[in-house]
Amino acid sequence: MEDIDYYKKGLEWLNVKNYNEAESCFWKALIEQDGEYEVKFNLAFSLEMQGHFDEALLIYKDVTTPDSPSEIAGNALFRIGWIYMNKSDHVFAIKYFTFALELLKKSEDIQDVYKECFYWLALSYESIEQYMLALDYYKKLDGDEKWADDVTFHKNICYEKIGLNPNQDTPINKEFISSISTKNPSSNNFTFVWLYVKSMIVIRYRGAYLGLIWNLIQPMLYLLVLGFVFAAFNNAPIEEYVLYLFAGLVPWRFFEQGVMSMTDSILINSRITSSTRMPYIYFPLIQLGIALVDFMSAFFALSVIFLLLNAHWHVQILILPLSIIVFTLIIAGAGIITSSLFVFFQDIKSLIQMCLMLMLFTSTIFFKIEIFSGHPFKVMFLRYDPVCYWIRLFQKPIFYGQLPSLMDWTVSIISAVVLLAIGLLIYNKTQRRFYYYM
Repeated sequence: MEDIDYYKKGLEWLNVKNYNEAESCFWKALIEQDGEYEVKFNLAFSLEMQGHFDEALLIYKDVTTPDSPSEIAGNALFRIGWIYMNKSDHVFAIKYFTFALELLKKSEDIQDVYKECFYWLALSYESIEQYMLALDYYKKLDGDEKWADDVTFHKNICYEKIGLNPNQDTPINKEFISSISTKNPSSNNFTFVWLYVKSMIVIRYRGAYLGLIWNLIQPMLYLLVLGFVFAAFNNAPIEEYVLYLFAGLVPWRFFEQGVMSMTDSILINSRITSSTRMPYIYFPLIQLGIALVDFMSAFFALSVIFLLLNAHWHVQILILPLSIIVFTLIIAGAGIITSSLFVFFQDIKSLIQMCLMLMLFTSTIFFKIEIFSGHPFKVMFLRYDPVCYWIRLFQKPIFYGQLPSLMDWTVSIISAVVLLAIGLLIYNKTQRRFYYYM
């Protein structure tokens, strides 16, 4: 009986795009040639083309070991990045495209894949609104006829978002460049942070018809919809309950946005940290600054609306600046913890989202503690929930017309100190290893 070369047969099916038959042949070839990297790569590619992304990822990652040929490992890393990009997981996509570039640049035989990697890496950065970094990679494809039209189109989009002329040499203004290229960057730390925050805010709202107004409309819609839903549960008139909801939900959205945007900020900005001496911790703090600007604009605008609607305001609201400072420090501590851990464990982002949702619905943001008066266990739980104390820094001055109690301040300040201490401890212990994971 004639021996069949299943690997060769699989390549033939692959060439005619019959991926199901190709997969079958590569599985058989893998049994005969256990450990062959070429077989595994093509098997993963066949699975990917059929939409079996999770199975393909497992096999692709199996051929990215240190002893794998650089061409195959580089190609596999590129395909992993492509899969993550199709899943809209752009942080993972950027990570694997960057790894792929390091390997692909060593091989002259696969320069097409090398250039394609530049394009998709740039597009990944563009997708997460990192337009300056996207332009940096798009420019590497200048003069390549294959990518000319697409690159020109996307470069113009990036320039428009940043608000600069495409004929300028750089998308980053001279002041920003000097702040990150100085020989002593520590002397310009504040300048760098300030300019980066300012540029990201401009990028976020440039080209949006509603701009900053959307930052007001979003929480207002939340308040109205949730107000109608939960007012009945709290036995309160809708007008009264919406003010209660405003005092808790708007600060919570600040907490949620701050923590989630800080979580992947170190990994996303690995390009800047690898080419400059900027401390990694700057990028979580920058995202916190952006979230603070969004919070302050929404909080102020909604406060004006409630004032015009004759809501009862109290002199105790003058304590709110101090409440915002303490609350911001709590977010800073939590965000530094999650951003440091995310470098090593990217899967935790979904876990963080679940924890935030749990914290939201087990606090007094939606429900007044009075409605649980007949349930001693629930009352006891809420009394030991630190989130309730954080939120009372806003609820008491705005809704109840009271100053936060000594217990409210004590729990909140201790929370801020503990979270910051843990965050800085984890960051200082792990920052030297960040480079190897980015």
